[in-house]
Amino acid sequence: MDTSNKSENRVQAYLSDSVYKAFREYYDTEGLNESKAMEKILSDFLLKKNQRCSIANNYQGKMKYLESRLSKVEAIIKTKDYLDREKVNTNSLKVTN
Repeated sequence: MDTSNKSENRVQAYLSDSVYKAFREYYDTEGLNESKAMEKILSDFLLKKNQRCSIANNYQGKMKYLESRLSKVEAIIKTKDYLDREKVNTNSLKVTN
């Protein structure tokens, strides 16, 4: 038996149930007609999707910054390892930015 098809069916059933619950909530409690309730569900979905994309873009910028910092730290470590290996007297070196 195909397990990927089974899990796909479960996901579809869950989504169908979630959409149906949202539809009933908008239709019953907010008194919206069927088309307005569906519009509200779609707009909520798109809004949440846009929020997730915005968060992902923000994290992407932070990741680039951290990668840049990491490469600088790696360069410092390699330099220190080289100086230690070559037995350079680091007390006489001046550290600059």
